Amino acid sequence: MTRRELYSLMEPDRFSRSWWLARLRGAAWVVLVTTFLWIWADVEFTDEMEMTATVELVTAPSSKLVLLSKSRVRVTFQVQGRQRSLEQLQHSLQSPDMVVRYVVSEGEKDLSVRDILNRDKMIVAEGLSVLSASPSNVRVRLDTKTYQPDIPVQFDYTGALGPEVSIDPPKMGIHVAESDWQNILKLEPTPVLKTKQVDLKSVVDPSKPFEVEVIPQIAGLAVKPDQPTVRVTVKIVTLTETQEITVPVQVLQPPAWLEDGTWKEYSLSRKDIPEWRVTLQVSGPRADLDKLKAENVRAYIILTDEDKKPVSWLTRPVDVQLPGDLSLRLFAAPPTVTFKLEKNTPVGTLP
Repeated sequence: MTRRELYSLMEPDRFSRSWWLARLRGAAWVVLVTTFLWIWADVEFTDEMEMTATVELVTAPSSKLVLLSKSRVRVTFQVQGRQRSLEQLQHSLQSPDMVVRYVVSEGEKDLSVRDILNRDKMIVAEGLSVLSASPSNVRVRLDTKTYQPDIPVQFDYTGALGPEVSIDPPKMGIHVAESDWQNILKLEPTPVLKTKQVDLKSVVDPSKPFEVEVIPQIAGLAVKPDQPTVRVTVKIVTLTETQEITVPVQVLQPPAWLEDGTWKEYSLSRKDIPEWRVTLQVSGPRADLDKLKAENVRAYIILTDEDKKPVSWLTRPVDVQLPGDLSLRLFAAPPTVTFKLEKNTPVGTLP
């Protein structure tokens, strides 16, 4: 049998029914194998990875709402997807400025961190899915934003005694949460905005205007001033210096305690004995600092009946009285001491 005769027996005539059926069977196998390979590849390169990110909660720019709760939360989450997408997301999150920003628009409630992450454009674009997150929820507290005009600005300074100060502008408005404003009025009936403290000795020429940052807080509560800085000019009459002086902290008590048996029932316990001898930084003219003596400085705390309640420890700022005939003041915030009143164990009683 010749080679041509053998080929005729094995291969049907071109475009015949048998020829088309053979071609279709071959194509079906190609489709089946290709589909299997795609499915295998998708499963093979899908992975899970643990990542960390900063979730930032914000309100819409045009909103009259203000966020009272924590605006930034660091979260850890488990995310699933293709390996290349996971690596791209991880690389993006490593940027120190990268945050997952989420706009909140409702009142007080808990938000699912997993839902927040799964709605993020970057995660959605990579085709990833967040499986879990820790913490699982974040608490959101919103309040209505109010505007309060004409709040006086106070320049905080050291390094000079009684300088003439000019502030531009002397007043400005603030945006603040309504509930915070009510609390501010309770804590500080005449609210003022304070600037950051400036040492006038470090200013080259304070008689020329210089900018000072305004602290965006009143009575410890956050506010948003109309502008972040003010321009200040100062006319200095007397420069001041700073000097340290160490004095003991005294304890003052209600007079009734000397007669009602309080000290038979209670004892004063000091947590850290050395802190009851405080070092104060005092500023003023050099001539007055030279006259300052430790015996003329009074540092003390005042005990009250409230201190008799059972507590772990109480921490209290030290009140300081400087000589009234000298132009001196504390350079820094007063120190604190930690103590508690403990009940004495009756004689003959086991502790």
